[in-house]
Amino acid sequence: NSVLSWKDSKSLYEEYNRLKEKAVNKKLITTNREAIRKTLRTLYRRIRIDNSIIYFNLKDMDIDDILDIFIRVNSGGTQLSKTDLLMSTITASWENARDRVEDLLDYINGKGRRFNFDIDFIMRTCLVLLDGNILFRVRSFGPEKIDEIKRNWRNIYLAIDKTVSILVDLGYDGMTLTSRNSVIPLVYYIYKGGEDKSKERNNFKKYLQHALLTGFFGIHGDQALVNLRNYLRKENREGGFNLKSRTFSFDHLKMNLKSSGKTIEITEDDLDDLLDKNKGREAFVVLSILYPQFEDNLK
Repeated sequence: NSVLSWKDSKSLYEEYNRLKEKAVNKKLITTNREAIRKTLRTLYRRIRIDNSIIYFNLKDMDIDDILDIFIRVNSGGTQLSKTDLLMSTITASWENARDRVEDLLDYINGKGRRFNFDIDFIMRTCLVLLDGNILFRVRSFGPEKIDEIKRNWRNIYLAIDKTVSILVDLGYDGMTLTSRNSVIPLVYYIYKGGEDKSKERNNFKKYLQHALLTGFFGIHGDQALVNLRNYLRKENREGGFNLKSRTFSFDHLKMNLKSSGKTIEITEDDLDDLLDKNKGREAFVVLSILYPQFEDNLK
């Protein structure tokens, strides 16, 4: 990007001399001197004089900010999301990462009456499961973190697969599951070795019903994932994390959140408001809870 600092044609010759000085084969540079100078002149003219190329001169900017700028500027061309660009950086360290993630998505989205999980869900889940920073940013997926995901992929795959199978057994699908983030704490619990018995499943369902109907994850965002992960885990002697309990209690979770200033409770006013709704996603969830045997007819 040194072309952005060239002030005049004199800078071209200085750049040529720098190239020659750094070159291992200086004779090759000398032999192709005119071609190199012509290329440098063309580059200078296109960027500094003709303004043929749109560019941003960025200094000390975060890679995530740079990606956001690229997405906005590129809006007129092939549409690329931040997830597309993130996966491109991940595949630099894990060659078949996209294939592995898409294979998992094809499998879990085909379960039951189908789901709508996406790459964002899988990669955010990986961050939560591995007890690191959960912010969905490029910096969160450094080479060490990607290597950790790769090494633990089999167990990550199995935990996500098992959790989605539980969702199917509880009667959920892509329509009734209105928040994908609400599933991530359950995946964490399964990944860390939590029990999956009848009592736990009843508590899973209570948790999901309350989380979806209160819009808990829409209100609290990433902080909701942080709070629930902290509720579930405790640090061990090796510096890692284990479950505080291998049983899942919704009542205990509800009290814990309330003591921290957040609530997942459904109040009487909430119930009155929800029962007054005659359409929309909340109404669908309420009806699917009240009349699970008629879910197919509700769609």
